[in-house]
Amino acid sequence: MRKSKIIFIGTSNIIHHHILAAKQTGLDLYGICSTRKKSSKITKLKKKYKFKKTYDDVEAALKDARKQKDIHIVIAVRIQDNFKVLKKCLENNTKAKILTEKPISCEHEKINKIIDYDNRIFVGYNRIYYRTIKFLKEKLKNKKNLNILVGCPEQNKENIFTNSCHIFSILFNCFGELKLILKSENTSSINCLLKDKKGNNFYINFNFKASENFSIQVHDRKYNYLLKPIEKLTVFKGMEKKKINNQTLYTPTKKRVLLESYDKKPGFVEQYKNFKKFIENKKCLKLPLRDAYKIIKIISSICN
Repeated sequence: MRKSKIIFIGTSNIIHHHILAAKQTGLDLYGICSTRKKSSKITKLKKKYKFKKTYDDVEAALKDARKQKDIHIVIAVRIQDNFKVLKKCLENNTKAKILTEKPISCEHEKINKIIDYDNRIFVGYNRIYYRTIKFLKEKLKNKKNLNILVGCPEQNKENIFTNSCHIFSILFNCFGELKLILKSENTSSINCLLKDKKGNNFYINFNFKASENFSIQVHDRKYNYLLKPIEKLTVFKGMEKKKINNQTLYTPTKKRVLLESYDKKPGFVEQYKNFKKFIENKKCLKLPLRDAYKIIKIISSICN
C-alpha cells in the first residue's frame, strides 16, 4: 500500500518528536518547511531525516500539496503563529488532512471561525493517548455523580492556555463537555467548580508556582483513582489498618498501578497511529475540533 506523504511545518525542538512518531507509524517523511526565510535548521533536518523536499515558505509547501495526491500536513510552530499557518493551509485549496499542535489558538473566537473543518483538522492533544487515560476512561464511562479533584500547578494564567489545556483535553475525552459553574481567585490561585452532563463535579485548583505534579483524582463509590503525575495511575480500594509504634494507622489499600512509558513525549506514536487512520478516513481516536474550541473558551472564562 502506498504511504501517505507528510510535510512538516516548523523547525522547533518539538518537530523531532513528530518526525520520529510519523516515521515509526509508517508515514512518508516527504518535506520540511520553515516559517522563516533561510532557516539554519532546515538543512540539518533534511540531512538527519532524509527529507525529499525542503521549503522556506509555507506557500511553496502548499503548492506541492496542491499538485500531488496524498500529501498531508503537520503544523508544529510557535503558538502565536499556529492559527495563521493553519488558516493558510485551509484556504489554499488542498485536500490535505492536517495535524496541528494544541491549543490551535489562545483566542477561542479564532477557533470558532474554522469550526466546520473537523473532517480535516486533527488536534494534537497527545495525553489522551496515554494508556493510563484510556484505562480510566473505560472504567468511568458509565459512572455518574462522581467527584473529581484536579490540581494544575502553573507559573501564571498564560500557561493555563498552553499547559493546563492538556488536562482539560483529558477531562473532555473521559467525561464529555464541561460547564464552568463557579470560580474564586486570589493572587496565588484560582479555584473552580465545573460540571458535566452526567452530574459529575470537577473541582479544579490552579496553584501558581507550586512545587507539585499535575493530578486528577476520581472518587468512585468503591474505588479511588489517582493520576499523579498524569503518566502514573494508582487505583485504591478500601483502607488498610496498620500498627506502628503502638499507633493505629489507616491508609488506602493500593490495588493496581499503571504506568505510561516515561520517554520524552509519551503518547506521540499512538497519536500518529490515529492520525494515519484519520488520513485514511477510518474510525480513530481524536479530540474533536469543537471540544478544542470549548476547552479554550472555558479557560478564557477562568482567566479573564
